[in-house]
Amino acid sequence: MNTVSDLRPFAPPLGAAPPMRSLTSRLRAFALALPIRVMIVDDHDVVRSGLRTLLEASGEIVVAEAGSHAEAVREATRTNPQVIVMDVRLGSESGIAATAEILAMIPDARVLMLTSFHDEDALAAAMLAGARGFVLKDVTGDAIVEGVRAVAHGERAFDPNLLSGDTFTRIGDRIRAMGHRRPDHEGG
Repeated sequence: MNTVSDLRPFAPPLGAAPPMRSLTSRLRAFALALPIRVMIVDDHDVVRSGLRTLLEASGEIVVAEAGSHAEAVREATRTNPQVIVMDVRLGSESGIAATAEILAMIPDARVLMLTSFHDEDALAAAMLAGARGFVLKDVTGDAIVEGVRAVAHGERAFDPNLLSGDTFTRIGDRIRAMGHRRPDHEGG
């Protein structure tokens, strides 16, 4: 016959190790602790160099750099980065078009767009191309690192200055209007 003490739920003795977390939660914690493989795409060498220094100092791994659309596509297919930090304008080329082309080949890659200009059309086109984030180049280094980490983990990262006031509504309207066109915006 069972006694009351036999029916009591198991409680580990004082000082014992806590119960193991589920395999899923342990794998997720492990994945979050791994460095992120990043590719930097900007037509200015000094920007690429600065971003590399910033990201590597934060513990991420820069697996490739590119200065043009063609280089970006080639390096992305060669290195399979988790995150691509992509300039909107690559000289006379479009980082948004490069984003669309890369994501068509590597759908698991995440793109964080980087630009010097507050351009709502470029933001809308970048979102249509599949970018997960969009930040201005005048943000802090920490904000760029946070953006890279956010998009790597499936979140979106947008510069708060880009989505203030009624900007969000205007961007949504532009996305709906552009929805039927190929995202090849040349904005800055």
